[in-house]
Amino acid sequence: MTVPPVTPQSATAALAAIAIRHADDPAAARAAAYVVLQAGVEQQGLLNMIIQGLAARGAAPTVTETAELLRSYGGQLGRRGLLTEAAAALDAALTIEPDVFSALNDAGTISFMQGDLPAARRRYEAAHALRPSAVDPIAALAAIAARQGRATDARTLGLRALGIAPGLVTAELAVARADLSENDASASVARLSALLGRSDLAAQNRIAALDLRA
Repeated sequence: MTVPPVTPQSATAALAAIAIRHADDPAAARAAAYVVLQAGVEQQGLLNMIIQGLAARGAAPTVTETAELLRSYGGQLGRRGLLTEAAAALDAALTIEPDVFSALNDAGTISFMQGDLPAARRRYEAAHALRPSAVDPIAALAAIAARQGRATDARTLGLRALGIAPGLVTAELAVARADLSENDASASVARLSALLGRSDLAAQNRIAALDLRA
């Protein structure tokens, strides 16, 4: 008999099947889903299979647990660059529990990466409303405002973010972009030059700063 090669996908499917067969409480859903996520399987169908299989055995996860699984799954997909799938998982999580900061912030990031600035703005504004002192939504809203040509908003939000987290690159770039929009090239160049002098500046941010300064 020829034994088929073991792949991460087949191993994950087998482990998920074991978890389903022996499930007797909702916590098994989280365990099975964790296996799926960590093994790198990028199919929401398998996650759904786990949840449905547990439901069939009378051990369905609670509403909160289901939302938690979807949030975790969406975050994993987003980090792998599967933006459409990540957006779908996060939207499903937010339909169940709409007021979760991490899901709103992640959904805003996904929408921003997809180029859907209005959707990103809505998500980040909702996240900001939940945690007004959290810097990430403020900086992201500054970046969105700068890209939409709302220079005053970009500067106000960017400076607010920098007041919370001095040197935050997203905010620095947003303010520099606002300066350019208002024809204050000297202020923009000074801010960008200081940014480019930082040894900890990530490559993608260095490219963005160079493009703005050009």
